[in-house]
Amino acid sequence: ASIAKITEQGILEILEIARKHIINKGFAAVRMQEIADDAGINKAMRTIIFAKKRNSIMKLSNRP
Repeated sequence: ASIAKITEQGILEILEIARKHIINKGFAAVRMQEIADDAGINKAMRTIIFAKKRNSIMKLSNRP
């Protein structure tokens, strides 16, 4: 899934990818670069979206 720009849908796709990684590997073992690679985003874009790994969990936990 290549995400060219930051959109709400793009962020939801990244969160879903992150969720799958966390379920499969556990939070401590997941690297943000793995999620970025699977989402088709570069390191700079990843940094903009998730400044810290903890942010991704907080965003996931706030999803309906």
